[in-house]
Amino acid sequence: MTRPTKLHSSDSGIYTETLKHTLLMCSNVLGNNNKFYSLEIQKSKNGEYALFSHYGRINGDVVTGGIYEIRKDLSSEYIATKEFNSILNKKKRGKKKTRAGTTYIESYQEVNVISSSVGSSNIKSKTSVVNKKNALNKEVFKDFGNTEQRLLKILEDENIHDITNSTTLTYTSNGLQTPLGPLTFTHLSKAKDVLEKISSEIKDLKQKTKVSNGLKLLNNEYLSLIPRNMGQRIIDSDLIITGDKVIREYDLLNQMETAIQITDMKDSNDSFELGFDIKLVNSEIHKQIEKQINKTRNHRNLDRFKVKRIYEVENHKERFAFEKYADSLQVNKESRKNHKLDYKEVDLFHGSRNSNILSILMNGFYVPPSNAPHVTGRMFGNGVYGADISTKALNYSAGFWGGKANKNKSIFCFITRFALGKVYESGSSLKSGVPSGYNSIFALGGYDLKNNEYIVPKTDQTTISYLVEFE
Repeated sequence: MTRPTKLHSSDSGIYTETLKHTLLMCSNVLGNNNKFYSLEIQKSKNGEYALFSHYGRINGDVVTGGIYEIRKDLSSEYIATKEFNSILNKKKRGKKKTRAGTTYIESYQEVNVISSSVGSSNIKSKTSVVNKKNALNKEVFKDFGNTEQRLLKILEDENIHDITNSTTLTYTSNGLQTPLGPLTFTHLSKAKDVLEKISSEIKDLKQKTKVSNGLKLLNNEYLSLIPRNMGQRIIDSDLIITGDKVIREYDLLNQMETAIQITDMKDSNDSFELGFDIKLVNSEIHKQIEKQINKTRNHRNLDRFKVKRIYEVENHKERFAFEKYADSLQVNKESRKNHKLDYKEVDLFHGSRNSNILSILMNGFYVPPSNAPHVTGRMFGNGVYGADISTKALNYSAGFWGGKANKNKSIFCFITRFALGKVYESGSSLKSGVPSGYNSIFALGGYDLKNNEYIVPKTDQTTISYLVEFE
């Protein structure tokens, strides 16, 4: 292996072309560090080859310091590639270390970026931070009316605000950017896979049980893909070790996916297709819906939120899936009804924080995988929840039952049609979810629950009809 020589900057001199590049990240809980390693195969105009490396620590959303090294005088591209792969495999394989009496493996994860903010001057991208207030993706929303454009800009701003305040991502001319480069769908796909493994690991974890090394290693992998607001040192409070944190991460990944989708639309030459239609309802429908909302209010703290605007919504893919599934429930329904709600379709309220609204409009509701651990507020397992009392939904919209406050003064609530199928009625918590042989749960308000709730396990059992804006 060729010995490296240290450089004073990212300028690699005569090696002006980068033939191959990889970027690695190591967020290690047991080792209490947060590091990156960039490696390139470079070539000069005279046909000489070298390996260029840049490595250092990440502090929050900033790469601090870093060391530049070069391995020169490699005789051919074959030799350069061989050494490149040897270093890469060694970093990914990791090495055994001991810290404070704990032995662990320090290994790196490959991070896929379309352009890099670290490495040599050959590959460093030049991105500028976007002024979110003035430079959101106006052109993506241009086919909507003025009122609808205003709404969508608010929702995108809420989406970006929550992501950038919860992670180390920034919003740049390349879209969402990690400290090492732009966020990609590959990041998100890998991160979701790791999050599912974390879910399985903590499903039966008791509140005061010591966090296992296996769970810490999975956190290493996840935090290497989606860097967070941490310093150079990682502590236990940074870890994803509860069901509530897992669901919060799923929400964030869905928000990131929406942001990337919109950025890709802006950068493509194709027509913009958000996947849904939205328009203000007429005054008659507005009055009818507002009357039903006010009729089902039962909490003084929410009286200050008044219905301002109501939008009719249709997500084409979601509506098609709903109609297909609802038809199948009718075809297969049993002749005998055991419950008054059996096989009915009902319109219910569903509240969510502002940062989730655009993601739901574009991609529909999200149900965590079956292996996800129990979450506060999900008394009846994973699924889509609806309420026949508007206040119940608005508590979630306003963040009264957990979660960060919204940025904007408006809050939002969906009116969603649920296809219930065969209904199981429960008067108490049922964390295992919808029982076998049933399609939904009707949770009767009373002993365990103040208000009625309806739960369906499949997103195909729901379709959004209206979005209500409150101020």
